[in-house]
Amino acid sequence: MPHFAHHSILITGATGGIGRALTRALTEAGALVIATGRSAQALDRLTGASPEALKKIQADLSNAEGRDALLAQIQGYHVSGIIHAAGVQFAQNIPEGLTKHPRQSELELALNLQAPIHLTSALLPTLAQHPKPFVSAITSSLALAPKRDAPTYCATKAGLRHYLRALRYQCADAIPQLLVNEVLPALVDTPMTAGRGTGKDSPDKVATQILRGLVDQKSETWIGKARLLRGINRISPSLAARILR
Repeated sequence: MPHFAHHSILITGATGGIGRALTRALTEAGALVIATGRSAQALDRLTGASPEALKKIQADLSNAEGRDALLAQIQGYHVSGIIHAAGVQFAQNIPEGLTKHPRQSELELALNLQAPIHLTSALLPTLAQHPKPFVSAITSSLALAPKRDAPTYCATKAGLRHYLRALRYQCADAIPQLLVNEVLPALVDTPMTAGRGTGKDSPDKVATQILRGLVDQKSETWIGKARLLRGINRISPSLAARILR
């Protein structure tokens, strides 16, 4: 896709699932990809179209220090696009789930919500210098209504959805050329969803549709069964909530 040929794109969660598929697709499309992940070994295994098209940076985005360290390392890359693909989900059933693993909610909040807000806010001045910049974040159909066994995860995705919408409102005036894009997939075949559900979309399919949404300048990219859920939610939000529960 020639649309990305002159972009320097930061991808979080680049070592697995959707992030890995996006890294491969974007380097093949001519972009410079700055790939981040927590595991140095996983980053070593990451490949792009060429070594020159891929910059690998190990970063722990679950804390402010790790995010600041990443921002310091990418200052010279003139980032023109961000795709927030990093995320984590834990099953939490009260009371035992929340008391047995008290740090799980903290990690979900930090990685799924605080990190995208922190990195986006810090990079807005750099993005504003590019003629066609973008911010894209993967939320979930669960941003519409929660499921039973992942209360904190669902809260982070709903919070990120509202953050993106409010950011879009502000950038319409302050940085009109900036595309703020939300990706809403259904169930995707990644390590996070192992052992759960059937009929999952592949990471490669999701990555292709994410990039198509960016090329088409979409504010929202609904993928797979999430498109059907979107229609149901418009007609009957209570029915959509029951389905997601």
